[in-house]
Amino acid sequence: MFESPFDDAREDSAANGGAPQNLLVERAQPPAPPTRARRFGRWRIARWILAGLLLLCLIVVAWLAIVAPPSRTLRPIAPPSVTLLASNGSLISRRGAVSDSPVDVHQLPAHVSEAFLAIEDRRFYHHIGVDPLGLVRAVYTWATGAKRLSATSTITQQLARNVFLNSNRTIDRKLREAVLAMALEAKFSKQQILELYLNKVYFGGGAYGIDSASRKFFSHPADHLSNAEAAIIAGMVKAPSRYSPTADVDAAVDRANVVLGLMHEQGMISAEEASVDPGTVHLKPEEGQNSVRYFTDWALPQLDLLLPDNDSNTPIEVWTTIDLGMQKAATEAV
Repeated sequence: MFESPFDDAREDSAANGGAPQNLLVERAQPPAPPTRARRFGRWRIARWILAGLLLLCLIVVAWLAIVAPPSRTLRPIAPPSVTLLASNGSLISRRGAVSDSPVDVHQLPAHVSEAFLAIEDRRFYHHIGVDPLGLVRAVYTWATGAKRLSATSTITQQLARNVFLNSNRTIDRKLREAVLAMALEAKFSKQQILELYLNKVYFGGGAYGIDSASRKFFSHPADHLSNAEAAIIAGMVKAPSRYSPTADVDAAVDRANVVLGLMHEQGMISAEEASVDPGTVHLKPEEGQNSVRYFTDWALPQLDLLLPDNDSNTPIEVWTTIDLGMQKAATEAV
């Protein structure tokens, strides 16, 4: 008679007075290791992806090298002379060709440079011209509720735009700006780039460079800027017409407090220094009426739209629609 292999187990269980035990135990089988063919297939796909990305990068760099402005020496150029004329041909002003002597960044108080770094490019000493972390942070801010993507241009990118390009918001211009920024970083030191930037940035009212702005708004050279004055000037870079202390001192002070708050947050100044007392801000008195200046500050940026590809240093003559006689009468009436 055939005996089941489980008979002995049942007899042992009955002898012990216990319930029959189930000796069938399921064990999870380990997954089979990937075959050599499968591993080779994955590696081949990864190599194709890497090769495609490399080829794309080479195509982009080659294209940018072709369309970028002819600036192989990477020596920043002075802005072209711009002559603004009224509707009858009379002279309003000349801008861009004449500027104060360049300042040496080492001769400026430390808080002047720190104010610009705090508000414009806190990672200036840690990137290669473009800041991938800043871009990721801006995209994250936008993705989590911001209405639009915040500005991500580094100081080096702003310098490249100011001296080689224009302010058009196009993809190809932003790409060229990034390539030129990295080229500037390769050729110049961080201190040289910061010095070039401070001497080229526009502060409104015809003031190009930190020294010109300091003399225009505070009647003294840039090496005499106080902490509050430096914060006011640094705060103007984003929108000179909006944050100019001669146009709206309250807006300028509010913006300066933002700058000082960031400087304190980044350990550049103490908490006691992180606010502006409007009573200590002494502005240079305005010389005569300045309503024409507001018109010209609006008119000049239009050149980027009218002459989007102008990379020459040829002087430009701009005829405007303003009637100086009527403008003077309107100002006197107000």
